[in-house]
Amino acid sequence: MLNKVKQKNGQKMIITIVNYKGGVGKSLIAHQLITCFDFQGYELDVYGNLAQRLPGNVIKIERKMPEIQGDSVIDTGGYDDKKLHEAIKISDLVLIPFIPSFESIQSTVSALITLKDHLAYKNILFVVNMAQKSNMTEKAIQAFEKILKRKPEMYNLPIMQSYQTAVNYNRAITKLAESNRVYQKAADIIKGLYERIKETAKS
Repeated sequence: MLNKVKQKNGQKMIITIVNYKGGVGKSLIAHQLITCFDFQGYELDVYGNLAQRLPGNVIKIERKMPEIQGDSVIDTGGYDDKKLHEAIKISDLVLIPFIPSFESIQSTVSALITLKDHLAYKNILFVVNMAQKSNMTEKAIQAFEKILKRKPEMYNLPIMQSYQTAVNYNRAITKLAESNRVYQKAADIIKGLYERIKETAKS
């Protein structure tokens, strides 16, 4: 039976964001979950700067995983280690962003093969970052399904400069949208991702 998500009635929802490939949107998504929806952040990536950007909201994990308190998102690095396995083990949802390109899909496949025993009974949501009309997404679905032995849950994050702007300003995209409607579509998509995360974690 898959892990059940625990809502904000004093309990917690833990999300781990995983992919060995850099530049697929792990930290961007973590940043927006933290700034838009008040997640506590944990950073496993030794080369990441999420903790520097959001020092009051992100804890850098250099040795072992601490006890997680409250709704949390764990931003992992592009490598396989014990902390990553521990993070997946305690997670209600594993979120796997990728770009619909051959190189990114191959890297994601490698991660799935390495971690498939840990992922076997986990709720998983793939985020197609820089999503566009492409048969590469369909190829990705087929490849991931073959490894996981189940149909992958997918959410599209279209190509938008707004997301990087939000990170550069170190702001929630939802807050930017309140003062400038040019960010509204991007804010709605991030809200949609949050709703999909809750829905998938309950399944």
